[in-house]
Amino acid sequence: MSCTHPLDPLFQTEQGIVFRCRCCGWFNVVFGPVILAQDRRGFNDLRTLIDRLRPEVDPARHAGARCYHLHTANRQIGLAFTQEEMDELRELLAGAAAMDELDALLGETLGTNRPASS
Repeated sequence: MSCTHPLDPLFQTEQGIVFRCRCCGWFNVVFGPVILAQDRRGFNDLRTLIDRLRPEVDPARHAGARCYHLHTANRQIGLAFTQEEMDELRELLAGAAAMDELDALLGETLGTNRPASS
């Protein structure tokens, strides 16, 4: 289920932007024509998956080719990326994660997000 609350922009690159809901923690990752709505765990899993994704063929030998392939578990939906797109997607996700962490630290420091008591 995706979030129905207003979303705050978290981080942006030339082709993408990540939004986050402050109410429920959902993330919307928009990259080119692709939009993914995920909870925090799903967002972190996506980052891990993208960081570990390796090309199907050598991008150096196939300049501009869509060498990175990502499929859903049932393989009914697939996405293909060039080396440049994959680099930017990794930058987008890493930047959004860094901004999310910074926001949490600022919230704890300024008292707007109190950590759970032990």
